[in-house]
Amino acid sequence: MPWREITGMRHRLIHGHAEVRIDLVWSVVRDRLPALDAVLAPLVDERSADRSRPDAAGDDVT
Repeated sequence: MPWREITGMRHRLIHGHAEVRIDLVWSVVRDRLPALDAVLAPLVDERSADRSRPDAAGDDVT
């Protein structure tokens, strides 16, 4: 996972918004976001499933 690139993009969007190249942002969204989504979606689904279990948080009182 290219975490440095991801955080770098966020940093540039947040702090350098006056110099953001919208064509570059769109290129990243179009070309690279689907692959990132494919990797992260199963992790999010897994975590959501874990949180929905009553015993996952340790607060299942029986």
